[in-house]
Amino acid sequence: MNKKYLTCIMAVTFLFGGILFSPYFAGAQSQYVSGEILVKFQPGVCETEINAMNEFYGVEIIEYLEKLDVYHLRIPAEKTVEQMIDWYSNDPSVQYAEPNYMGRGGDFTPNDTGFDSQWHLNNTGQTGGTPDADIDAVEGWQITRGSSSVVVAVLDTGIDFSDPEFQGRILPGFDFVNDDNDPSADPWTGHEIHGLLVSGILAGNADNSFGTAGIDHNVKILPVKVLDSNKEGTTVVLALGLIFAADQKAHVINMSLVDYRLDSPTLNYALQFARDSGAVLIAGAGNNGIGDADVSGPGASPLTISVGATDHNDARLSYPAVASGTGSALDVVAPGEEVITWHSYFFTGTSAAAPVVSGIATLMLSIDPSLTHDEIRNILIQTAEDQVGPPSEDTPGRDDFFGHGRVNMNAALTEVSGNGNQPPVAYIDSIRPNPANKGTNIVFIGHGTDPDLFDWPRSYHWTSDIDGDLSNRRFFMRRDLSVGTHIITLKVADSNGLWSNPVTQTLIVNSGPENQPPVAYINSIRPNPAKKGYPVMFMGRGTDPDRFDWLRSYHWTSDKDGVLSNRSFFMKRDLSVGTHIITLRVADSKWLWSNPVSQTLIVNP
Repeated sequence: MNKKYLTCIMAVTFLFGGILFSPYFAGAQSQYVSGEILVKFQPGVCETEINAMNEFYGVEIIEYLEKLDVYHLRIPAEKTVEQMIDWYSNDPSVQYAEPNYMGRGGDFTPNDTGFDSQWHLNNTGQTGGTPDADIDAVEGWQITRGSSSVVVAVLDTGIDFSDPEFQGRILPGFDFVNDDNDPSADPWTGHEIHGLLVSGILAGNADNSFGTAGIDHNVKILPVKVLDSNKEGTTVVLALGLIFAADQKAHVINMSLVDYRLDSPTLNYALQFARDSGAVLIAGAGNNGIGDADVSGPGASPLTISVGATDHNDARLSYPAVASGTGSALDVVAPGEEVITWHSYFFTGTSAAAPVVSGIATLMLSIDPSLTHDEIRNILIQTAEDQVGPPSEDTPGRDDFFGHGRVNMNAALTEVSGNGNQPPVAYIDSIRPNPANKGTNIVFIGHGTDPDLFDWPRSYHWTSDIDGDLSNRRFFMRRDLSVGTHIITLKVADSNGLWSNPVTQTLIVNSGPENQPPVAYINSIRPNPAKKGYPVMFMGRGTDPDRFDWLRSYHWTSDKDGVLSNRSFFMKRDLSVGTHIITLRVADSKWLWSNPVSQTLIVNP
């Protein structure tokens, strides 16, 4: 178990954007692990305070997810998950607390067939379906069959290292279900081959006179076991798998997983961590039909590319037991009915459709390794075939039943490999404050787009007609601009050095006051009254009318016990008995102090 070491310091937040989460027990009736919760503390809460709180509640640290700053805790046997969630959630030092929710892998129906029946790659009507209701794989392979420099992580039930379908292509992975470095599939139960079926669709070897062909014939496979032999997994195991895949520099992460809670902060932070690492995240849209694409995680998350399933007639998969999820979160659809894969098994559900799209994504990266998640998503959307399904569902443009359409591998690869270059477009998002006073921090934010889809702005150039060059970053801060009316100009350049047309905005800098004192607030002192020897939590904050100044110091005092702390919030348990006048002052970055604010605290024997 990793251990967290923090220094209790003032936390400075600048240009902060957070993730909003729904209440932890809202929505679908999800299962969770009894006796366990996941907790994330507010920035700046130190290890001493965390340990004191955990000791007070009687919990045990199972593990610490360092890169997500999340604690996996075991609660006392006599307490319920609901009680512990409420207690932690109502503490101001806690950012969120949630159960360790359960999810499961998507459904499949195993059977046996041959390579000639792989209609999803080349549909000739061989299974009674509609000819050309496929992804045009044969045409796409003329462009590329993949690259061994691309890595795809398969988060599933594991893999068979000795199987000829994957020989020479498997990287060392990890089993987070059993916490060991052997992500092999479990002994036969009927569910453990889920990961093998997924890997076979995505990356099975071709031209080896054995079994079936995958979509990408050269990509390296990183097996990450997050589902047990019953095809079930937990939030924390999936989060650990995402972290591992991201740390191993996986280019694409396939998640043929359904029914994970979308409103889990831990899952969302793990997905964001993987996205921030540069990985392309692809997941199934759920197998429970109407509306499921919007509630079944991880596919329902906007951080993933959500994939629904179609049959050999280009109709939406709608078996009584397995129906492709629909909804606003759905991005694209792909073949997912009785797709022929590893050892000629039939495989049905969005678990089969997701690796189809993941295989196309790895092929795209073999042509252009610089493609990002958003760029791959845009290309898949723009090259998808629209109105291939029933007119009542697959309406013109995006719809909730087929998303943007059924993916087309050949069209996507053709788009990535196409020639030509168009100039990017620059945008100034904001310059604030405006007007500003001399010496005030002024924040500049801009961005660029590129019509070439798979290109993006790589250079920025900000200038002022008064002060000249300002910055080569997308956003930055300056406080040394001259008094006057500035014409601010931004240009962006793409990867080929082609510059956009300039865009401009006026900025006025006045010779106003440079610094005003901050204002202090005591948010809470609790409990109050308190009891001698028991911990008392103090919380305060400050604001600064200079807007982009920040607070440098806090100063708490008691008229009985003197100086208490120099932090925004802290805990004390050694206060003297009696009535205290608690005073707080704050100082800004130039050490200008606020007026004091006071509150009475009573400490009883």
